[in-house]
Amino acid sequence: MFRDPACLTFRKIFFASIFGVGLFLIPNGVQSATSNSVGLQWAANQESDLAGYWVHHGTTSGNYVNSKNAGKTTSYQYANLESNKTHYFSVTAYDTSGNESSPSQEVSKSLVTAGSSLAVSVNGEGVVTSNPPGLSCSSGTCSGTFSSGTNVTLSAAPGSGKIFSGWGGSCQGTGSCVLNLVSSATVSASFTSNTPTPSRSLSVSIMGDGQGSISSSPSGLTCSGGTCTASFIQGTTVTLTPIVPSGNVFQGWNGLCSGTSKCALTLSSSQAVTATFGSENSNPSPPKPNLPIAINFQTPGSQVPTNFKKDDGSVFNSTRGYGWNQLLNGTEKNSTADQTLDTFVSATNQSPVTWNFPIPNGIYYVTMVLGDPSQAQGPHWVSAEGLQLARQVNTARGEYLTIVDYSVEVKDSTLSLTFGNSGQGQTTLNYLVINEQPNLPNTTQVLAKSFGTSLITSVLNPGIATKINPVVLVQMDKEEKERLVQKEKEEKERQEKAVAAMKKQKEQEVAKLNGLKEKIQATRKTGGTVTLRSLLGGS
Repeated sequence: MFRDPACLTFRKIFFASIFGVGLFLIPNGVQSATSNSVGLQWAANQESDLAGYWVHHGTTSGNYVNSKNAGKTTSYQYANLESNKTHYFSVTAYDTSGNESSPSQEVSKSLVTAGSSLAVSVNGEGVVTSNPPGLSCSSGTCSGTFSSGTNVTLSAAPGSGKIFSGWGGSCQGTGSCVLNLVSSATVSASFTSNTPTPSRSLSVSIMGDGQGSISSSPSGLTCSGGTCTASFIQGTTVTLTPIVPSGNVFQGWNGLCSGTSKCALTLSSSQAVTATFGSENSNPSPPKPNLPIAINFQTPGSQVPTNFKKDDGSVFNSTRGYGWNQLLNGTEKNSTADQTLDTFVSATNQSPVTWNFPIPNGIYYVTMVLGDPSQAQGPHWVSAEGLQLARQVNTARGEYLTIVDYSVEVKDSTLSLTFGNSGQGQTTLNYLVINEQPNLPNTTQVLAKSFGTSLITSVLNPGIATKINPVVLVQMDKEEKERLVQKEKEEKERQEKAVAAMKKQKEQEVAKLNGLKEKIQATRKTGGTVTLRSLLGGS
């Protein structure tokens, strides 16, 4: 606001008359919002007690909310002005006593920024509109221009029988598209037919002379006899779980699932499976495999070690005779020459997995090795038939958890090993040996082949889990070999001494015989009689 002096003077009136015609915009001043500034200039006042000039500014004519002291200069560059508005200016002079003149004539300047374009292409039947208004598009490509920096909201309205399936370009998803147009942008909008999502059927048939039922997750299918069918949205993964009453056994799946664990199916098409239940007395025993069996866990393309079978993390396959309840990833580190230690499969601890091996009921002895040649792993969780073998065991780089000849009783015709339990980290499995009797020497031979030492028997105990560092074992093996070399050396020296003693004794006996011969010959030359007494030195 202007400051009015207490009384009018000739000087103030003189100022007013001068400023009434003197203010104008600098012709070459900034005219756009790229720098948001305006240049002002006015005629100089000639009064000797002139102290300076005030430059007044506002965005409404005659209402100046900002004032800048320009001093005695006759020009001023007003910066940082708001874009897309008209700005109004006036100047007053003030003397050394603080008296201020009436305002000069008003000048104004509109600062309009260059617009940003927004292009929208419509695919299908629907309409896209903007807020603020400026764009409406129902086919092909449409565009609108908005002030730079404007927030523009696009809305999509599908046509009859259509649905809005999503944005593309500068927007994504199916909600409103909100853009701050600091620069030009391009957006696409797609509309598709409002066709119901296709569903697929899943059928479960219950077989066998036992009792049991099947439930699904997500829910929708429960079956306790005959054939049951339910529909699920196409692409849904449905997990079927057998529920086995006491006195009965679940004998397994047929069709798209196998084994005796849960069955997970992704319904890209309609599918059917068969579940067989039997009484405990009617449970058929699977054929007895050739034991011992050694299985190496690896990638599909890894070399299979001699005398081992391959497991690349595949789900159970009845032809192969073993496998997992879900697909696992195999790893090959190329960090050690021993394939049995260089490869493994990994199970995330938060999502336990089960390895199944159909086998007649009985007691078996399990040996396994878990670890990583190039980095720490764990904590490892391992259980067999519900029996905890290893609980939260960490292994360092190049260190391995070994479980040797662990006794496991199978009661349901399948040896089931579970890896993972809870918490962070992962359990890694390098290889596995299954035997029908405790055979530590044989197991030790398999382990020793991997760890490069024959001393593994001195540090492993059957039925317990032990962490093994092959580097330490190799050192122990080296020391043992050195002891063997020393023992062989000592035995050789003893034999050499015995041979030397025998040789000396033989030489002594030969010398004695030669002496007797000489004595006989000497006696004969003198005509004497050679007797045993004379040879022995008697008379």
